[in-house]
Amino acid sequence: MAAVYFFALFHCRLQARRLKHAVLEGSWDTAVGIINATDSFICSRERAIYVYALLRQEYLELIDRQEYQKAFSFLTKRLKPLESAVIWSNDSFPR
Repeated sequence: MAAVYFFALFHCRLQARRLKHAVLEGSWDTAVGIINATDSFICSRERAIYVYALLRQEYLELIDRQEYQKAFSFLTKRLKPLESAVIWSNDSFPR
């Protein structure tokens, strides 16, 4: 039983490191893939919140780089559809 626990803990830490590197490099598709691959560790509502936060950051970086056309397309195709799935409450990420 302890071996299973330590394997799961190691796997979580490995995924966390991979996620950190993807975010710091701006590899948003990789980061979203890592979040979506953690089926057994994160419930679907939390996963949607994390994915929304990552995509929102990608959108803000497009705005910051003044890629407005690309940002608008990203907003309408990827970010807005997720917004309805994420119900914001006091315990989730702030807007």
